[in-house]
Amino acid sequence: MNRITKSRCTFARDEQAIQIAYYNRHFADWSGHRGRAFQLQTNHRLSGLMGNELELGPLFKARKIQWHTYIGHGRSSQACCINFLAPMGRQPDILSHWIGSVLGIAPPKMLPVETGLDGEDWFVAFEYTGPGRIDYLGEANGKVPQRGANATAADAAVAFERADGTREVILIEWKYTEEYRSHRLSKDANGTRPRRYRAIAFAPDGPIRSDLGLTLADFFYEPLYQLIRQQMLAFQIEKRPESGFDRARVLHLSPSGNHALHHLTAPAFRTLEGVDHVDAFSAYEATLFDPEAFIGRPIETAFASITDMPEADWIPRLRERYPNLFFKS
Repeated sequence: MNRITKSRCTFARDEQAIQIAYYNRHFADWSGHRGRAFQLQTNHRLSGLMGNELELGPLFKARKIQWHTYIGHGRSSQACCINFLAPMGRQPDILSHWIGSVLGIAPPKMLPVETGLDGEDWFVAFEYTGPGRIDYLGEANGKVPQRGANATAADAAVAFERADGTREVILIEWKYTEEYRSHRLSKDANGTRPRRYRAIAFAPDGPIRSDLGLTLADFFYEPLYQLIRQQMLAFQIEKRPESGFDRARVLHLSPSGNHALHHLTAPAFRTLEGVDHVDAFSAYEATLFDPEAFIGRPIETAFASITDMPEADWIPRLRERYPNLFFKS
């Protein structure tokens, strides 16, 4: 049995067992939606969120941010993302230390990207469609895109200012137990996706190299389709001066144990010279005109720098719920 096949049989299944045990310990009276031990009942679906959880519900409602359908699922990627990042939403010092470590730079000055209902700054935003009321990818017919629905949105975003005064925003794409075996979108050769993205996908007007012979339809396979949309959003934010940012990049975070997530499903990529024919993320990075615009990190590595910080007092709860997303001590 090869690594990809084996991981499909184990990683998601093992995480499911861990989440069921966690729910049984903490949410025994609230789980069991539709008879599923790993899913919270509808009226308690946000109870599994950690860090500013009492603020997130009203904030999402006020901002009309869409929750994922399975936010109460033990293996919800949105919940996992929020649980790791929301506790730093109002702690810019810890967030600065974290992002500096992830990017390999000195801890920068963090910039607010959201305002709470109390008027206080938030330094992490979720379901982020970009700064300002701008339809960066032309997905909302010039209107303000709805966050989390019918428009490209990063799972989270943080922003900072470097020592030289340049301002950067990082779009965070978060994965947990997702895997894509042969997930192909319809070719839709003359439909919405080609009409919307064809002119902003390839260099010099987009992030993808134009010398590889690839077409937009070659990216209609997950996880590549999600990646190119995030990258186009970052490209447009960086391109447009009204965004207020000099640089915009995509940071992909996922568990090192989820090997199946890396399976390359797009046929056109398997014959490209100089491109990894096995790993989807390595292959994708090789297609970028600016490879540094995409950063991939394992979750375990990304959060190692704050794991033992006394100020990060939420880490023990995270470690209990997601033990496999931390280095073993």
